[in-house]
Amino acid sequence: MSRSIYFGIGLTGAKELSPGLPIDVLSLMMTAEYAKRRLHWTGKVFILLADTHAIAVGRSEKEVQQRTIQMENDLTEVCGNLGLNDFQVIKASELLMDEHYQELLRYHAGEHTYDRYQWADCAFLNLKKQVGLKISWSLGGPFKPGVRDERSFDIGFQERWTHLPLSYLYLQSGRTFDPACPRSAPYLMKKDQSRLMLTKESNAIVFLNSLDPALIQKMGGTTTYLWELTKLFERVIAPLPSECLGERLQGMLDLAFGRFLSG
Repeated sequence: MSRSIYFGIGLTGAKELSPGLPIDVLSLMMTAEYAKRRLHWTGKVFILLADTHAIAVGRSEKEVQQRTIQMENDLTEVCGNLGLNDFQVIKASELLMDEHYQELLRYHAGEHTYDRYQWADCAFLNLKKQVGLKISWSLGGPFKPGVRDERSFDIGFQERWTHLPLSYLYLQSGRTFDPACPRSAPYLMKKDQSRLMLTKESNAIVFLNSLDPALIQKMGGTTTYLWELTKLFERVIAPLPSECLGERLQGMLDLAFGRFLSG
């Protein structure tokens, strides 16, 4: 079936731009590829970079553009190296040039700015790009109004577009080694936050060794999350030749950035 899948990557939190992508973003990519195979869909997996959304809520246009270019380049490289050939990185600013997308924004006039853009994304990709599944994330537990995980956006969209055939698949939130903020979006980071980044320069072993062992023990949920991420990666991409968490995470980074993996 020629249906497509998408997930969005926000560039900004409530107060600041994200300094980059955490390795957690691979959970979205692996799940999208796994779902595509199981559904036997032959369309695309769109990774939407929410650049216009960040600008619309007051972030520096120059900084947003710089971050967007870096993310687009990194994600395109990672998709190519991992053999995710049906993945396509697109920018919301590209959609904004389409008259139909602009009509969808006007349709949601009067709503919260970020919500307007996200709902326009969903409607446009469903109507124009044959997207039938959105990969989202949640903080878990029963939904509560005011909790800003992706369920709040998705529920708002469903209430306004009851007739559109769009399904949702929810992942758990990303994890950090920050006791003050242990859960986060799988694509957002705060400055100086203790998270392994998805970059060529990242070294998972050095990162984990830099953490206080007592902190690692305290943040056991984060360690478990990272273990499960490596298992998902193996299920979708390739075996990782180690039983050491740091080496497994580094193996993911090596494959993602086209480096030789020994073992």
